[in-house]
Amino acid sequence: MGFLNPGSATWLKKKPKTKSKEKLISKNSVVRVRVQRNVKDKKNSLKFNYNILELLPVELIHKIFIYSECSNLPLVNKHFHNVINKHNNFLINKIIKSNIYCINNKNQEFALNIELLNYKFINYEILFKFSQEFNIILLIKDLNLIKEEEEYLEKKIGFNKNLDFPKKFKKGPFTIEKIKLIKFLSLRNLKFEKIDQVLIEAFKFNTSLSTITDLISASNTPMGKLKSLIPLIDSLNNSNFNISKYLIKNHYEFESIFNNEYLWEFVVNSKNIKILTFLEEQGFKPNHNVIDSIIK
Repeated sequence: MGFLNPGSATWLKKKPKTKSKEKLISKNSVVRVRVQRNVKDKKNSLKFNYNILELLPVELIHKIFIYSECSNLPLVNKHFHNVINKHNNFLINKIIKSNIYCINNKNQEFALNIELLNYKFINYEILFKFSQEFNIILLIKDLNLIKEEEEYLEKKIGFNKNLDFPKKFKKGPFTIEKIKLIKFLSLRNLKFEKIDQVLIEAFKFNTSLSTITDLISASNTPMGKLKSLIPLIDSLNNSNFNISKYLIKNHYEFESIFNNEYLWEFVVNSKNIKILTFLEEQGFKPNHNVIDSIIK
């Protein structure tokens, strides 16, 4: 026990820093473990702030990635990205095979889970490879039906029942590889339910005539008539007259667009003589008001 001297500083001994372990819970309720070593012990110091999932074995992380069906798991952090991409081919095979189901043992016919298409690694070459190994005849959405008997499964699903394409197939650009994949899937039971909207999206990227025909052939009504006039107007606005001619002859009822006010309003506002000339060559007969407004 000592005494304080007036006017002199009082020196207190600081407690040495010791090892401490504490558990922190983030806002997302993810448990994190933080370990701090003694600052003086620099050689043996160990500092890390890992997600508890990162401490799992690599094989277990692979199983979580496969069974969770979360395609964005590699984007969570660098550790998951490295662990998953390091065994990329192995995981792709595991994921695809886990989404292929036998629906007819006699004829060895298989169905593919439509949710598999949401993975970014899916492309034409991969699906074509597995279609040679497995006789994939359709895509299926209701996986609970797989557990039922084959006869009941065929009656309830029906091999001719069409499913709509996922959203990513309806967005451009429509590259050669993407079109090959769309054609592959449309030969099974995937069809565009609203082809008008798909064509409107396609015209934003200066799509060719062959691409337009492939998209329409992958729709529910490949030889049917388009409901919206916007695809035709977009093709005229982009001066894709070969596409416009194809649409007029094959996918529009001429009588319904012959005197369409919306079409002639577009022609007047465009003030493009080439569009007017093209429509006249296709049999359209504009009135004097339309001709005078464009010439003036």
